[in-house]
Amino acid sequence: MTIDRGNRVCTAHDKRLAVIPRDKEKTKQNDFRRRIRLKYQTELTKANDLLVIEVEDDDDPDFLSLFVKPVLTTKPRTEIEHASRAENLFDLNELVDSEKSTLILGKVKSGRTSLLRYMQLTLLKEYSTHHMLPYYIDYEEYRLSGRALNLESDIARYYAVSKSRLMKSLQQNKLLILLDNFDPYAERFNNEVFSYIDTVDCSRFVACTDETIIRMHDPISLRKIEIDKLYINDIKRTEVRSLTVKWPSLTPERREIVMEKITKVFHQMHIPFNFWTVSLFLWIFSKTSKSQIESNFALIELYIDEILEKRRLALDSSSELTFPSLKAFLASLAGYLVKEVSRCVFSYIR
Repeated sequence: MTIDRGNRVCTAHDKRLAVIPRDKEKTKQNDFRRRIRLKYQTELTKANDLLVIEVEDDDDPDFLSLFVKPVLTTKPRTEIEHASRAENLFDLNELVDSEKSTLILGKVKSGRTSLLRYMQLTLLKEYSTHHMLPYYIDYEEYRLSGRALNLESDIARYYAVSKSRLMKSLQQNKLLILLDNFDPYAERFNNEVFSYIDTVDCSRFVACTDETIIRMHDPISLRKIEIDKLYINDIKRTEVRSLTVKWPSLTPERREIVMEKITKVFHQMHIPFNFWTVSLFLWIFSKTSKSQIESNFALIELYIDEILEKRRLALDSSSELTFPSLKAFLASLAGYLVKEVSRCVFSYIR
């Protein structure tokens, strides 16, 4: 728009978009950042599937808003006295910023996958800060599919760039490979991972694996790569409270009731304190009437119903198995195992 103040004339012109000149390399870098932002949204949706509650719209709490840091220690529980536990704690943020590869041991449902997903999302979201590219691999998926691992091709495909462009990006950024359901004895798979790490500067891995007696005390050799070992411990009252406070649709008064109830029931029934069991109980509490909460027996019934997927079984018209018959079978199996196999010790390593 041009204004002629002397003649009091105002002339309108066509709108034009100003384009700031930039070279091809800068354009490619900006396109790559845009892909990372899109990848963050995709991975956040996948991480939401790990939650007990459903995320249906933008107002619902998502994985990151509900995430509570796991209890990581530098020594296994058997070597840590209660009084010295605090001295062996390891902060998750240090794991993100570390320069060494790390092997994390934890029991089933201890939060291993959630930990890796949290690191992945943090690095994607804060790419401009860390300049680190995360790549998540679930070993179990590769094992079941029988598909060969080719990290150079797989990572390039993941970030939607050519192999040459990927290598150029890795000259300017760090690479963190996140290994879920890691098997230290899968030689073919591990050789591909560690060979690729050897060829890429400023690259490392964080691997989560089952906590077994052998893996806790066996000095696992990973092609002479220097690694730290960390252990996921059962959560305590602090973590239970943090998760309860973050949980949607619970009033402050109800949160205190839930906290006391979880602590009492878990100790009475010897239920392990981990994020999955606590989340399941919180979900049950948020959907349950106050009268049912007062009864520990009714609460345990609801807990078992959810573990055995009672609702899904009831809606499956093709199944001839009823929920009462399933519970009766499992009760008989448990009785048999206690009576007949109680003296045997079983260990399962994938």
